[in-house]
Amino acid sequence: MKSSDKVIVFVLDSNLIYQRIIAQYLQVAGIRSVIIFSDPDRMYQSLKLRPHILISEYLFNKNALLGHQVLARVRKESPSTDIYFHTTLQDVDAAVSSIKEGAIDYVIKSTSALDGLVRKIIKRLKYRKNMDKSTRTIRHLVGFLSVIVLVMVVMIVFYSLF
Repeated sequence: MKSSDKVIVFVLDSNLIYQRIIAQYLQVAGIRSVIIFSDPDRMYQSLKLRPHILISEYLFNKNALLGHQVLARVRKESPSTDIYFHTTLQDVDAAVSSIKEGAIDYVIKSTSALDGLVRKIIKRLKYRKNMDKSTRTIRHLVGFLSVIVLVMVVMIVFYSLF
């Protein structure tokens, strides 16, 4: 893994203000190569850069394009890219299916969530820097189980409110 100043992060979000906020958070955390997109097709054309991280919203063009479609395409063209969904869609099924399909995390948009997301990304980059290829399978399994537990906790909290 490259040092954080050589890490490439793509941000895909239709909200221009939110794009810039995410980019600023990442740059303050030491990630200098942040490329923002509001159009998935333009982002797809840039996948040849092999970004290390993609932070994407889940819904585009009034639900015409869903996150799982973005996830499948990025997985196909840049399989080593870690994908994080940062979205307003509070849908447990979408979160669980995203994780099952290979997303690293599914986070509901808020300022505190963005701060936590950036911390997770930095932690993951440091972790990946020290890993070799033989331990990646174990890392995915542990991460997947952690997300399942997190989703279960979120579901319990969500359903207890009703």
